[in-house]
Amino acid sequence: MSEGGYSSDEARKKLVQALMKLDQTYTNEENVHYAEKAFLVNSIIDWGIKNRVNGKFSLQELKYYVSLVKGYIKGEYDLAWKEGKVIKSGSSENGERSGSNSMV
Repeated sequence: MSEGGYSSDEARKKLVQALMKLDQTYTNEENVHYAEKAFLVNSIIDWGIKNRVNGKFSLQELKYYVSLVKGYIKGEYDLAWKEGKVIKSGSSENGERSGSNSMV
């Protein structure tokens, strides 16, 4: 079980569902879901939760990535994967972080 009493899969699903509610591009038409940001959001959240469960991330680090995803969903900047790192672009702050314990 992870924080909050959920398994990591349950926690990921709930978190992704909550975050996608913020996505203005998300629509549902006749059981077809359109979510252009969902794949990247899911992959970052899944990666973050796995690193938290495995003890590689602190809760603070996981929250950092959740906040990055929120900004991405709101259109404040872009996120991408590059060489195993989440890269933030389109703003003045460099959001690049790796799986290390250091904060940027």
